[in-house]
Amino acid sequence: MLATGGFFIGQTMLMTDPFLVLWFAAACVGLFEAYQPEIRPAAQRRWLLLAAAGAALGVMTKGLVAAVLPAGALFLWLLWERRLARLWNWSLLWAALLFLAIVAPWLWWLEQHNPGFAHSFIIDEHFSRFTGTRATQGHPEPFWFFLTLTPLMLLPWTLFILRAVRQGWRQHDSLTRFLLVWALLVVVFFSISSGKLMSYILPAFLPLGLLLGRWGVAEPLDGSAGDRRCWMAGVAGPLVVVVALGLFWAASYFQWVPRVPAIARISLLAFLPVAGALWHARRAWTTPAGVTLVQASLLLAVALWLSPLAGLDFNVFAHLNNSILYKQLAAQLQPEDQLVVFYDYRPALMFYAQRPYVSYQSKNELAFGMGAEPQRRGNVDTLEALREIVRPCRGRVFALIDPGDLKQKVKPLDRYFRPTAFPRTPDTVVVELKGMDN
Repeated sequence: MLATGGFFIGQTMLMTDPFLVLWFAAACVGLFEAYQPEIRPAAQRRWLLLAAAGAALGVMTKGLVAAVLPAGALFLWLLWERRLARLWNWSLLWAALLFLAIVAPWLWWLEQHNPGFAHSFIIDEHFSRFTGTRATQGHPEPFWFFLTLTPLMLLPWTLFILRAVRQGWRQHDSLTRFLLVWALLVVVFFSISSGKLMSYILPAFLPLGLLLGRWGVAEPLDGSAGDRRCWMAGVAGPLVVVVALGLFWAASYFQWVPRVPAIARISLLAFLPVAGALWHARRAWTTPAGVTLVQASLLLAVALWLSPLAGLDFNVFAHLNNSILYKQLAAQLQPEDQLVVFYDYRPALMFYAQRPYVSYQSKNELAFGMGAEPQRRGNVDTLEALREIVRPCRGRVFALIDPGDLKQKVKPLDRYFRPTAFPRTPDTVVVELKGMDN
């Protein structure tokens, strides 16, 4: 799981989904252990309390999926094993009480301070978002979106799926069945939903990682020709990734792709761990250790080429990474300066700048919160309201805007924009707002 590309990238994103993975996993592990065939009542109660606490914290982090989907996985797993009659026991009552004791006061307290929160949270952010009837509906994708995305997110282990299916289906046990139900339920549920993002299916990567590891990699070869072919197909996955990384580097270094900044020759150092791993693993392709060594070296190379921490000389996609721009902007901000974002939602900007910004005509999914706290003036819709913020500002006012919007939407504001020396990215131009007194 940790060495799959999707999970590796997903855990670096500034969002609540990585925390949801933690609580979701706690709930699922607690439910699986609580329903072992020979478990004692006291132990079952402890595991169910863990599951309830994990589900409750997951609900507070991301929503009801943290409770509904683990419960659904438990139901389908017991149904598959023909043990559904054992679902009910009195320990479930204690678990339900703990769940309510954590969630209900929090929900009640927020509703008291923000009337309408419960409706917004439960109806709008769950049912309306799922069915696509919410006023602000984002990320529309077809049903098969996750079916095509998941193999890419599992790289470089993807082709070990063939061996995992072959070995796991022949020798599957109770844990394998539970992991399979867990993973499939998450992917199918969010495939049905109208809005889809890569991060939505991150909770499926723990069971997928365990299934790939247990049956695709860790299971010893049985000596058959079919098993060896499945193994070599899995090994081909990291080799394909090595070739792809080489092409990415060449495209950037030799400027094969327009508008992609050239990286420095020193970035070739990222190939050293890959070359070393391939050399050491040349006689160990049929062992988990040899393949894992190569996979780890690939992740290190990807980290060097994608992370802004490695610097511009290494970063193949630096032109796509706004964090570098945000850091440069934050370094020049004075306490009295102000930030304005036009027609967009940029949570990472607040992280790097360590201050909130004013959003101009972009309520997005924050509409309820902005309406509940009008004194914070987080969003303005009119030019006059924007003037009221800019006029009393004793420092500079920097505005961030998409280049496309700069050409199409802001013609009336052109006279207030002054160019800055900050670099431009494909989706961000930084200008200074001046002369809004008239």
